[in-house]
Amino acid sequence: GRACFTAALNGEPLCEIRMTVAGEHNLLNALAVVAVARICGLPMAQVAGTLSRYVGAHRRFELTSVTDGVNVYQDYGHNPTEIKNALRIAKLQPHRRLWAVWQPHTYSRTKKLFDGFVETFDDADQVLITDICAARELDPGDIRSEMLIPPMRARGVDATVTPSFDDTEAYLRAHWQPGDLVITLGCGNIDLLNEQIALHGDTSKT
Repeated sequence: GRACFTAALNGEPLCEIRMTVAGEHNLLNALAVVAVARICGLPMAQVAGTLSRYVGAHRRFELTSVTDGVNVYQDYGHNPTEIKNALRIAKLQPHRRLWAVWQPHTYSRTKKLFDGFVETFDDADQVLITDICAARELDPGDIRSEMLIPPMRARGVDATVTPSFDDTEAYLRAHWQPGDLVITLGCGNIDLLNEQIALHGDTSKT
């Protein structure tokens, strides 16, 4: 998913670019950088070198640890379109099984986009859903993470609710295998799960 290409203008090569970040959007952003740099008269070799060192934005398909031989990423995606894009990028990476760990953000968004969320995780082999992050909202009492499970399973998605971060980490460590890829998704405090997985390190075998 990490592009390697020749940027050209009117058929004339300008520079060779090797991206370290994945996704078509990053490729298009790189081309925009080349275009602006060309207009400004910047040396193309320097532009290519700078782009090759760009590691991306915080919490955008960001590798947070390699734990038990599992690459653990985080992504800020919190609506169906963003989550699908993150999973599409994740699927391009070498992996055994793809785990999506999603923290729904706000009760109102989860209700409003319920059907969209149900159809979002088809690219994942395993899906774990935490409790909804309330953020600024009060619990209305009519929406819970557990309500997403039956329609997702009806689509053939292997989905499970793991309410807390401790529950989720324990489930992952009990079931993941070396070569798997985990990506946490959401704009709440799901990044704390990544932090605690990294802090705890590899699972003790004793």
